[in-house]
Amino acid sequence: MHNLASNSGMIMENCDDIFRLLSAILNTQLLAPSVNALAEKLGYGVSSRSSINRIKKGIAGSGAVDTLVNRIHQHLNIDVNALMRMEAAIQNAYHFEKLIKPQMNLGHKDWQFHAIYPFISHDYSHFSPEFRKGDMQRMLLLELTAPRAFFNMLAYFYIVSTDVKYYQKKSLTHKQRCAEIIEPLGERLIRMFPSNGLAAGLVYSYSISDLFNAETPILWSLVETIGSMLQAFASPLDSTYKESRSRLLPGLPERAYWRGKDNNIILLLWSRHGKEPASGHYELFAIEKNSKIPVSIASLFFMSDEIMSAYLKRTSRSQFGVYNIAGDSISFEWENPNDDPMQTGNKWELLSPDSSQSLRELDRSLTDDALTREMAHGEGFDFDFAMQPADVIISRTQLSLLLNNGSKYSIDINFAPFLSKLTPAEPLMVCRQLSDGRIFAIWPEIRQSIPLDLFTTI
Repeated sequence: MHNLASNSGMIMENCDDIFRLLSAILNTQLLAPSVNALAEKLGYGVSSRSSINRIKKGIAGSGAVDTLVNRIHQHLNIDVNALMRMEAAIQNAYHFEKLIKPQMNLGHKDWQFHAIYPFISHDYSHFSPEFRKGDMQRMLLLELTAPRAFFNMLAYFYIVSTDVKYYQKKSLTHKQRCAEIIEPLGERLIRMFPSNGLAAGLVYSYSISDLFNAETPILWSLVETIGSMLQAFASPLDSTYKESRSRLLPGLPERAYWRGKDNNIILLLWSRHGKEPASGHYELFAIEKNSKIPVSIASLFFMSDEIMSAYLKRTSRSQFGVYNIAGDSISFEWENPNDDPMQTGNKWELLSPDSSQSLRELDRSLTDDALTREMAHGEGFDFDFAMQPADVIISRTQLSLLLNNGSKYSIDINFAPFLSKLTPAEPLMVCRQLSDGRIFAIWPEIRQSIPLDLFTTI
């Protein structure tokens, strides 16, 4: 069997490596539906477009290769590392299809889904013993050593084998095309993994989020998003750790108070620590000076020295932005310069409790429990302290909850994949959904939840 490739850390040592890589990619639709369409995107004149065809056939010179790589980077924001990931997905999907087909009933109209599903559910019982002991182990080694390459492989295999018509939906925007393709697949997985809130959010990411407005409108962008979604369903804890690497801003206290556009409103950023040192996000509250009641309005994620995103509680949408810190002020810029998505103004000034008695009194009056309750309320839940866990017990077969009100519940550890990886110390909340009164056990830091009525009452 051909070894599946990760391409992680691979260095392009000479032109032949780039040549091989480009030739593989140009024989797919990952960058464009055709060579001519790609040439037009990249600004090639009619007379110079033949150079792309020569690269595709493997007969071009190094100058043509360098020009193509530079234009792909300039016009599509695709660098050599991304090209390497593409080639890995192409080669891995090719070998995956060869190996998986003998295990499938190809007469079934939905065999492609059933080919990737075992690698998401981790149930391989329908495969032959020979396959499970041999080729499948090499596939799982790729998942272990290079999960991004593994799930990109599954995504690209699924897209190619189901003959997705991405470029033929010409009347739709890139986001609309992607939503039409990703949502039916994701909704099937939601039905099978109803507790996985992180993955469910990715299913509808193109429909409800503005984060993809600036994404390069090519098929490869969709492949990587589907790969991330499949990984989130298959390995929710690993996906959460990867997603939780947003950073806490240096020098800010646990609670940082700010003045925005309205002098009668105090803004509070409450830091929520992540799994890694100095990682985490902020819950944003607006506090009216007279009432002193906090209102949860957003969750803020700072992903680099400039880039951030805001999850808006009012609309359940995410918005991508740029931030800048200068002294005691922070400013935000959005894709649309006139936007104020948090409705706080786009420049805040840091307030010092040391120089304000009223701010110190406000800080003392706001307990963490009150902020937690309002944070839950902002996301559509009622937080009742009597229903919170007094103890969590995890055995090899069961997860048991003892609530403050004396109620006891248990659930089979195999009910959802993430349960087997939990520890009793993982933060857990029990909340009532405001829309229908249904009660959920929620693990907020890993974004998983299970309705309490699916537990067994002890």
